[in-house]
Amino acid sequence: MEAPTIIKMEQEIDREMMIDAGESVSSEDDHIYEPEVQRQKVAADFKSLDEMVSYYENLDLEHFG
Repeated sequence: MEAPTIIKMEQEIDREMMIDAGESVSSEDDHIYEPEVQRQKVAADFKSLDEMVSYYENLDLEHFG
């Protein structure tokens, strides 16, 4: 996760804590964290190294003939 995203998330947490504590939050603080659209990470769940190697060998064969 990128550092600016983490900082925005921390600011949002601080804002939520202020609201929970009953403190007033300015309209500036209302728009601190805007979720970014991120590509979904796809992870393959391989049971063994051999299974992973076979998967990538087949992938190469499909794309490079």
